[in-house]
Amino acid sequence: MASNLPDPEKDPYGYFGLRLNSDGSITRLPEPPGTPASADPSNPHHLSKDIPINQSKATWARIFVDEWLEKYADFSRCFLMGTSAGGTIAYHVGLRAAAGGDDLMPVQIKGLVLHHAFFGGIQRTDSEVRLAHDKVVPLCVTDLAWQLCLPVGADRDHEHSNPMVGIKAGHFDAVKTLEWKFLFVGYYGDPLVDRQIELAKTVEENGLTVVKKFYEGGFHGCDIFDPSRAEVLRTNLQEFIGSAVNS
Repeated sequence: MASNLPDPEKDPYGYFGLRLNSDGSITRLPEPPGTPASADPSNPHHLSKDIPINQSKATWARIFVDEWLEKYADFSRCFLMGTSAGGTIAYHVGLRAAAGGDDLMPVQIKGLVLHHAFFGGIQRTDSEVRLAHDKVVPLCVTDLAWQLCLPVGADRDHEHSNPMVGIKAGHFDAVKTLEWKFLFVGYYGDPLVDRQIELAKTVEENGLTVVKKFYEGGFHGCDIFDPSRAEVLRTNLQEFIGSAVNS
């Protein structure tokens, strides 16, 4: 973990590399990395597909196939994976992709991997209360994250923050038809772990195959920084993907 970040409970905006201005606007403090776009005229056309996230806001997730993937990848055995907020995106994009049926062909998704998925809600969970002053993602940081990314006027029970509020009868039917499998990975030292466990339980109760790997201790994203925990994650992924493609 970076040691030069400000204390998140004293300066949550600074923790994100932001400054809140008096007029309500926000300034990004560090200069973001930038790479100028440059087309490779020798590249052939690559397969790409846009999946809508929020059509009213014109936000999309783009799945594309690069040249080396065209040569070596097996598109009939693909997985969506995301860490933290990426896990949140993978969940919502996955459900939309499943609803599209064959729209992604030749890509066939076999499962979702939600790694330390970042979910929220108005009602505090036990893990959020217990770890309210966590050093990595204290409540002031998670609350600010949702404040910055949700639509104006929305609270943390918006469906993109709290997936439980959007689940209704038939919610997972498309995923069940495709026989996707789910892998949830988290640590009990993460304030968000109870929300991950709740969603994993709900997905399982809706008749889907769910593999749950929750471990004592740790913190949000700990296996990105700890080599021993990274090895555990690698093993989990290897076993999950192997079982999903061979079943």
